[in-house]
Amino acid sequence: MSKQLLSVFCSSIGHMNEEYYDITENLGRVIAREGFDLIWGGASVGLMGAVARGVQLPHPGRHQRPGTVEAGQHRPRRA
Repeated sequence: MSKQLLSVFCSSIGHMNEEYYDITENLGRVIAREGFDLIWGGASVGLMGAVARGVQLPHPGRHQRPGTVEAGQHRPRRA
């Protein structure tokens, strides 16, 4: 079975209502619980950081892949 990937791209602004962070971090926990690996924009702040933290909280080591998605294709960022 191939690995299931889910892309999430959202705000990386660091000053939003705390409720948005809670909701987005919970989304990350759901993503991890359902067995998806996360493809995200790579920011550690804002809602993008919250979803990444949510994925890691219940499942340390769950893959997060900073990258871009174009026409449904994952393209990893180059270091």
